[in-house]
Amino acid sequence: MPQAEHSGASPQISVVIPAHNEEALNCLGELAMWMRGRVGRPSGVIVVEDGSTDRTFEQPMQKRENVPGLVVVCLDAHRG
Repeated sequence: MPQAEHSGASPQISVVIPAHNEEALNCLGELAMWMRGRVGRPSGVIVVEDGSTDRTFEQPMQKRENVPGLVVVCLDAHRG
């Protein structure tokens, strides 16, 4: 069985958070900050806003300055 090779450094991890019409929950920004803190190594948090009809994208956008590696992707239509 082939062995995976690595440099010995911790791998980088990206956490993807799907979101659709989540404005009422008001937690995406805090969730992104929490995930970044829990991973404990160089990482990224990607929020994919899936064509919401409310203001879901505004929550993570407001946290971008406080969450290094936070990327917000806004899709133009709901893709499921």
